[in-house]
Amino acid sequence: MAAEPSTLKALEEELTCSICLSTFENPVTTPCGHNFCLDCLEMTWMTGRSLFGGYSCPQCRRSFMSKPALQKNTVLCTVVAEFSKSKALEELGSEEDLQPGDVPCDTCSRLKAAKTCLTCMASFCSTHLKPHLENAVYKDHQLELPVGNLERRKCLEHNKLLEFYCKSHGKCICCVCLVSHTKSCQICTISEGRDEKELKLKRKLTALYDQIQRASQVVDETKNQQELVTNLTAKKMTLLEAEFTDIRDTIEQEEADAIKIIQQEEKKANDKVQRTLSALLKKSAEMKALKDQIESLLVHTDEITFLQNAASVPDSEKKEQFHTPKVDIESKIMQGVFKNVFSLKELIKSHTKQPLEKRLQNTSSDPLPKASATTFLNPCADNTAEPTVKPPSQEPKKKPFKKKPGQTRSHDKSLESEFPFTPNPQLLSAKSILDFPLYKLPAPFSGPNLPSNASIKSRHELLQYSSKITLDITTAHKRVLVSEKFTKISVCEAPQSYPSTPGRFTKCTQVLCIQGFSRGRHYWEVNLSNNNFCSVGICYKSLGRKGSECRLGRNKMSWCIEWFNVKLSAWHDDKEIILYNPSMRKVGVFLSCEEGSLEFYAVTDQAIPLYKFDIQFTEPIHPAFWVFSNGTTLSLCQLD
Repeated sequence: MAAEPSTLKALEEELTCSICLSTFENPVTTPCGHNFCLDCLEMTWMTGRSLFGGYSCPQCRRSFMSKPALQKNTVLCTVVAEFSKSKALEELGSEEDLQPGDVPCDTCSRLKAAKTCLTCMASFCSTHLKPHLENAVYKDHQLELPVGNLERRKCLEHNKLLEFYCKSHGKCICCVCLVSHTKSCQICTISEGRDEKELKLKRKLTALYDQIQRASQVVDETKNQQELVTNLTAKKMTLLEAEFTDIRDTIEQEEADAIKIIQQEEKKANDKVQRTLSALLKKSAEMKALKDQIESLLVHTDEITFLQNAASVPDSEKKEQFHTPKVDIESKIMQGVFKNVFSLKELIKSHTKQPLEKRLQNTSSDPLPKASATTFLNPCADNTAEPTVKPPSQEPKKKPFKKKPGQTRSHDKSLESEFPFTPNPQLLSAKSILDFPLYKLPAPFSGPNLPSNASIKSRHELLQYSSKITLDITTAHKRVLVSEKFTKISVCEAPQSYPSTPGRFTKCTQVLCIQGFSRGRHYWEVNLSNNNFCSVGICYKSLGRKGSECRLGRNKMSWCIEWFNVKLSAWHDDKEIILYNPSMRKVGVFLSCEEGSLEFYAVTDQAIPLYKFDIQFTEPIHPAFWVFSNGTTLSLCQLD
């Protein structure tokens, strides 16, 4: 007699393991009287011993000096077995009612069929199926899962059951059709044909999964390259604008110097004219005064007065020579200035006469000629000709740099250091910009967030803060294999039979460590094997476990460095910083809780910095790992 549903519900609560929260499997009893699944208890004790060095009851926390001898609870096993049968019967009884789309029993027509007999060509419910299961007469009948349309199982030509499959013709046949097929045809049973075809389709599906995954990876990498090209092109454009600004500033400075020289020549000529004009005006005034004196003398009628006054008039009759001053405005200096300007103009015209694309095609196979400011602005300066005009000073004065919104001179200098650019009067186009290397490799092992002169620490210096860490199997994704006493992880083909717990990752193949750090300095090392797709980092324990947003570095609660194929990046808050990827087999992680820093090192005999995060911790930090590719293995190093 089946148990009442309420009774089964109450019994199910009593038969639930407090570790995995599922019905007991192979139950055992501890000395304190509590029951657990054997595998759950063994795994819990294995983890507890490595951490606390002893054994205790997971429910009441009673400690045992030595590992208790566990015996199978046979009575509880029997109760669990009977409970499972009752529950199965209850589920079967609730599922026997005919629902839309179910295959009905051909005998009673009100219940859904449990099996279809291909020999009888009829479907039966669980009640009417009993003769086939209990009577020896029906032992040779072929039972299958319920089949809705039995006519499809018959040969349309001979009205016989389709029992065989012809591989050569790819069709199902009956026993009569079998006679007409030649010996060259490959014949098998229906089930064998399905198994073989199903195996082929599964292999093809597996290959498709791999191809889709590779295609997705290539798409992501292509998008990254596209974004990289866009960003680098923008930087090249900024650099190009800076170069043209420098060219304009240089030409404007040359114009200012030329104008200054012309103005100096103008001043010299005007000074000469002014001196001559002053002398002429003075002489003219003297002659006018003498003229007035003589005219006033001639009007006197008294001879005595006339002669007395006439004695003061000079007797010299020398004629003054007056000439218009000659001003030379075509001096050699001015001619030299104009010659220099004309040469500069002709030089620019000669280099820009052809379209830029054609010029680049003509010079693409030849190295770019070197040019300096002297040869560019003074084309007359060579080994055979002296410059016509000497500069007014040893170094031309530079105009103040014209700032653009958001642009500084230091920014241009940083761009110049990042993208080396050879000055050349042949200006570059967009095509030639993209022909430059995509990016300049930084100095080995230098991270963008580390100073260029970052000190290379010895491994011994970091080992002073070594901390032992252990993988927490209760957080491991079911496709992450944890082995070697919870110190090694890898990706497995088939999901592991881990119990479903709230702390387990369900989407990302990740695992955390049991240890959490909230103070002090800590250092650990990880051995890398085939590190194509993996990451090493830290996270808060409150990091979510479901969805792709829980992946390390894709949120505000985790920090990591990640190997994606041959690319090494630092990730946090879904922001990526591409790093130089050295050849290494071991990575070191140094965490300073008080200083709020997380540093990664490439470890050989020395610890060479890769990248540094500055963090303000708000929760305890747990070491975290992500593995994705088959063959990738991460092993925690046991540091002395």
